[in-house]
Amino acid sequence: ETFRDPGASAASGGHTAPDLRGGLGSGPPAPPATEPMRTVDTRGATRPAVRRRRHPAVRRVRREVKRVDPLSVIKLSLFFYAVFVVVWLVFWGAVYWVLASRGLFDTLHSVGVTLAIKQLKQLHVTLWLVERWALLVGVVIAAIGTLVNGVIAFLYNLGADMFGGTEFVFIERD
Repeated sequence: ETFRDPGASAASGGHTAPDLRGGLGSGPPAPPATEPMRTVDTRGATRPAVRRRRHPAVRRVRREVKRVDPLSVIKLSLFFYAVFVVVWLVFWGAVYWVLASRGLFDTLHSVGVTLAIKQLKQLHVTLWLVERWALLVGVVIAAIGTLVNGVIAFLYNLGADMFGGTEFVFIERD
């Protein structure tokens, strides 16, 4: 024998739905104003009824990326490679600072004077020289990388037209 909640209809089997009006983040639902359901076992003892937890509804959404705009890829690549060039220049500035503080460039100059090596005697490594070459190399890497990313986006569009795009599955939980 089961004691039924007086607010529940007969169609629900004596159960009431939880109050979901509070939304997310409103804390646990308030306890019911009526006495919880109780069951009576074969010996006549009452105990609380076991309530089953309802799992949240799960909805799977499939999306397919059929086209990527190559111009957008190029713009985004230029932004990321510009950040790369800044980090690249800072890196080579730090390398120059460490090597100059260890006296490497002075040692190279004195070895050139001692051995009469014309190229080492005339070599004067400065931060300006290092940063100029680092900037040149960084800009070349950025230009080549941006072009490669644009070509890859174009090739992806061709492949997606022929074979279908990349499919992603998203899971939404209520």
